Amino acid sequence: MFFLFLKKNKYTRKQEGFSLIELMVTISIVLLATSAVLAQYTSFNSATLLKSQALEVSLDIRTAQSYGVNVKATGGGDRFAYGIYFNPATPQQYVLFNDANDNLLYDAGEEIGNTYTLDERFFLKEVCVSVSSVRNCSAARAASVAFKRPNFDAIIANTDGSGFGYALQGETWVEFVFAPRNKPSVTRSVIVYQSGQIAVE
Repeated sequence: MFFLFLKKNKYTRKQEGFSLIELMVTISIVLLATSAVLAQYTSFNSATLLKSQALEVSLDIRTAQSYGVNVKATGGGDRFAYGIYFNPATPQQYVLFNDANDNLLYDAGEEIGNTYTLDERFFLKEVCVSVSSVRNCSAARAASVAFKRPNFDAIIANTDGSGFGYALQGETWVEFVFAPRNKPSVTRSVIVYQSGQIAVE
């Protein structure tokens, strides 16, 4: 019987680990990459929430349009308009109203249900209107958008404090600009065109 003996190598390879400097550099790279990802995620999350808030407002305006177009006449045959009213003086709130006095504007006491409230992270930054096809914005402008049967058209009225003025005929629109409280330069808009189209940009 033959036995095979393997001779052990006297020189075994010395095992080495990371030096302290290599470990610190690796940790620094991982931390930089993680912070970059988290910063992008926070920015993305904020933009998504702002878009979601703008979409919610557009759906509320669409609800007012639906009420106004589908409204049942009163006993006297009257069909009142329904609308939404925005005022930057109360930047967290907006109102769904029934135009009981038929002046196509929001008046105190015409509210339906509870006042709508924006997410506390966002606010109504300004209201813009089309003036001779030029975008004119103001943080002091209040505006209402009403809808009255049988038209799907929006009745846009706005005021800068000197009294309400109605939108002119033609390519006219009103734009409600929303922004995060912590970064007002980032905005999302809900635009209501006189034709009744509602867009989020």
